[in-house]
Amino acid sequence: MQRISDRLEVAKADGLLRCFNRRYAELRQKARKRGVGMMAYPVAFDRLKREIYRAVAGELNADMIERALGITHEAAKPGCGGRL
Repeated sequence: MQRISDRLEVAKADGLLRCFNRRYAELRQKARKRGVGMMAYPVAFDRLKREIYRAVAGELNADMIERALGITHEAAKPGCGGRL
């Protein structure tokens, strides 16, 4: 678990969480405009942590944000870069 905490700290320093929060806010606003629901932030954040668990042995990247938020590649939008 310490390694996960270390990776979360790296994610904060590298801008991953800032990017995640920005994407979450964008998606939530779009969902609100369409009159549909959006997963709660704690659920989305838990999904992001799951993606970080998967990446512990590897490199953090922006695709994990898209997977955590349930975005298909067709709906994905560039903006956070490939590597964080």
